[in-house]
Amino acid sequence: MNSSTLINIYTASLEKYLDNTDSIIILLLDEKLTIQDYNKPFIKLITSRGLFRRIKVGDIKGESILNFLTQESCSVFNACEDREVDFIKNKLNFSVSGSPSMTVSCYIFRVDHCYLIIGEQITLTESHFMDKMSILNNEMTNMVREIQQKNREIQQKNREIQHKNIELEKAYSQIKILSGIIPICMHCKGIRDDQGYWNKVEEYITQHSDAQFSHGICPKCMEKYYSEYL
Repeated sequence: MNSSTLINIYTASLEKYLDNTDSIIILLLDEKLTIQDYNKPFIKLITSRGLFRRIKVGDIKGESILNFLTQESCSVFNACEDREVDFIKNKLNFSVSGSPSMTVSCYIFRVDHCYLIIGEQITLTESHFMDKMSILNNEMTNMVREIQQKNREIQQKNREIQHKNIELEKAYSQIKILSGIIPICMHCKGIRDDQGYWNKVEEYITQHSDAQFSHGICPKCMEKYYSEYL
């Protein structure tokens, strides 16, 4: 097997690896930073974990790479043009329309006014995780605050109920109820108590309830007993 055949075999293997690995992205840009070619991991990058929901998955050739970068990462290419070097190493933050960013550590090569980008390491930034944790923490704080407020309201209601119960027990203790069959004389209207003694109506009721009497005279009795004064 000659050397050219070996080179072709290893080239094909390398191309297959670079097109399917999840650890390396490759992008070819023209002088206007328009995407000319890319490998599959780049598509996985911009569509992974729901970070770029606004992008319609498909052929993105002809799109500007600036559409996929944060503002600070766009300035990296200006630095490339200003420097008299063949490549620079820098981090590019990929993001679309405020989506959580993904940071890729890249080598950016200048080849005949074009750019070859090789991302050697892909790492998720922690910013979107921190944002979610912050939101969850705020929600938990609000829930705890609401629960504490509800507990205070419940405690206040319990105190009010206890106060009402005390008032009811006090009022109930002061209530005397006359019930059952009460023996009463058909002539003098005296009432017989449990010991067999006969009592005046007003005395019996006063002893067995909280009612009090004030004496008066009805018109019939006035005419019957005091007619000479009318």
